[in-house]
Amino acid sequence: DILYGPGAVGQWGLRLGRRILDTYGIPVAIINGARGGWPITSFQRNDANPEDLGTNYGRALHRAEQAGGRNHVRAIFWYQGESENGDADAHEKGWTALRDDWRQDFPSIGKIYVFQLHVGCGVNQFDADLRNRQRLFADRFPEVEIVSTTGAGNTFDNCHFPYINGYETLADQLFRLVQRDLYGAAPLNDIEPPNPYYAYFSTPANDQITLIMRNPNDTLMFYPGAEADFKLTGSAVVVTGAVTNGNKLILNLSGNASGATGLIYGGHIGTAEPMVTNGSGVGLLAFHNLPIQPDLGDPAVPSNVVCLPVCGNRIDISWSAATRAAEYLVRRDGVVIGETTNTVFIDSTVVPGPTYSYEVATVSPVSTSAWTSPTTVSTAADNVFALVPEAANFTVLYRLDIPNDLRLGSTLKAPYEVNRSSIITQPFDRVAYYLELQTNPGQPLKWVYVSCDPFSQDPELLGVPALSTGAAFHQSVNTLNVYASPDSGLVTGEGLGAGNVEFWGANYQTTNGYGVLGASDATYDSGDVIVNTGTYGSLQFFRAGQNLLSYNGWGASTADGGTQSSDDLGIGNHVTGEPDWTFAANSFRHSHKRLYVLVRTDYSNWSGSRSLDGGPTADDDHDGISNFEEYAFGLDPMNGGATNPYLSFPAPPTGRFTYTRRKVSLNGLDFTIHASTDLKRWSADSAALQTVIDSSGDVETVQVTLGTPLPESSRLFIRISAE
Repeated sequence: DILYGPGAVGQWGLRLGRRILDTYGIPVAIINGARGGWPITSFQRNDANPEDLGTNYGRALHRAEQAGGRNHVRAIFWYQGESENGDADAHEKGWTALRDDWRQDFPSIGKIYVFQLHVGCGVNQFDADLRNRQRLFADRFPEVEIVSTTGAGNTFDNCHFPYINGYETLADQLFRLVQRDLYGAAPLNDIEPPNPYYAYFSTPANDQITLIMRNPNDTLMFYPGAEADFKLTGSAVVVTGAVTNGNKLILNLSGNASGATGLIYGGHIGTAEPMVTNGSGVGLLAFHNLPIQPDLGDPAVPSNVVCLPVCGNRIDISWSAATRAAEYLVRRDGVVIGETTNTVFIDSTVVPGPTYSYEVATVSPVSTSAWTSPTTVSTAADNVFALVPEAANFTVLYRLDIPNDLRLGSTLKAPYEVNRSSIITQPFDRVAYYLELQTNPGQPLKWVYVSCDPFSQDPELLGVPALSTGAAFHQSVNTLNVYASPDSGLVTGEGLGAGNVEFWGANYQTTNGYGVLGASDATYDSGDVIVNTGTYGSLQFFRAGQNLLSYNGWGASTADGGTQSSDDLGIGNHVTGEPDWTFAANSFRHSHKRLYVLVRTDYSNWSGSRSLDGGPTADDDHDGISNFEEYAFGLDPMNGGATNPYLSFPAPPTGRFTYTRRKVSLNGLDFTIHASTDLKRWSADSAALQTVIDSSGDVETVQVTLGTPLPESSRLFIRISAE
């Protein structure tokens, strides 16, 4: 009876723990981090401070850390989503962000169990898009298992289950999955929920649909009355009854449903509970608009394959749906890399530079189609240099992969992936800001690039203007150049004259206190006035009343009175809210968002009176090292005899190796050594010890002893970074 109080683990959690203890005699700890009625945005991590006690995520992480269990968490159980009913996109993006954070903060996780929502608690029976996306999480992420709720008994308040035939049943069904996955129990039949694989019209009159489950060993049970829980989209024909045959559910229809575009199963709601289950009583997963194929023939080859380079380590492959498709296979360079029931696949295992070749094939229960013709694509390390010719003469000062909710507050700075503020010390005559956004996987990037005369020569003041940096600018900026994607709606070109910036870490008001031409006193736009309280934050560029780029709300935290659980991002004017995107709270709606700050450095003093022909990415002395790299390492960009700051390695033994490096490269730089056996996971210096064993002449020889010796005949990859 204690809601949100000490010991409020929840009935199904207590039942699960009891079953594990009774069966294996192993004590378990179950930490309940739930909160009823909250949207998924309220469960997000504060990326700047993961253990922020002002957040639900931070409290759970802190409790696990203080209990000494953070690196021993074996599973996460997730039961949430009612607050996103009708906004499946928000739930999916919020959950995938959480999943990435869990894997980082709880490295020992073996499984993530996701309860698919049941009807009730504001979840409509046939608005099953959100529940369908939950069902498909297991297709995208191998560690995810979906837990069905459609086989439990009645809800007593159209929302919550009773214990008997409710939470007890769900816990027992979950226990069988946990036994198999975490305790090594022998696999049993009918412990996973029936999950649809393929639906097709199985009579010439199209008055019958056969639904095949993914598990060929499923034994389905259909209870009278459950026909009302199915619905056809695109047709007024209804399901009148059904029979089962092993893992097949054969639905009888009231007429010819050839015009139907999909099939929905929403589960049951009401005082009675007719169900579709397997032989163990595990309910059929809800699904939404499952395609109904014309027959069980050979599948068609996918068409319109498009490969989109999103960033240096990600390519999205998309295609048009093929007839008779149950799922699709994707292969890269002749090797299958994944399968999906969607028409878009994300490959996050690429690196910048190489050209990759992708093909897609359609799979049905009968056969697999031929592969599509190869589509080739490569990625750039930084899209800004590929999209904006002017950027070739600039150097990246900062790069930030924008989180959903940054929450810098009054003391933190942005956690950049690239930060060169400590080594770019030469004066610069131009500064540029580049923002790229992608709403959904497979969609083209929307981007904007704005360059102008610098409004500060201090690199610390040009990044995200957190309160802790002291940056606060509301002023004109001159000689604007603007480049943007075609869908931005922005006026682009060079020499566009003056614009203005709103650049600070505090709150602001709508009053046009600076007299900006065309600005309003009633809306947040180009004339807002900074308020020296709060931590909301604004990074905005304007020209002629048009918003060019906005990134707001990154400073606000609940501890400082903030209420938003997602930051603001925008290119162009916001047409349905404040023009400068204030309070849009839409960062989580983007599947990719990245911000660059670039500067054009005055190179005239790098080599005395000599000038460089190219920019930072060029190699004027043709020695294989870019001008900027030589500058950063204290070398002469006009001296072709300069050597790389670090040299090749001899073949290492299992536990120790040596390498040599130029002593000049140590000037003001911190080196980090990383080791890997598969080029995917890298261990940092914490896994190795460095000892300088010889320091003569211009080089030093460094001996590195690995913390964990390698097995015989294994491979070791080494990389060194310098800051």
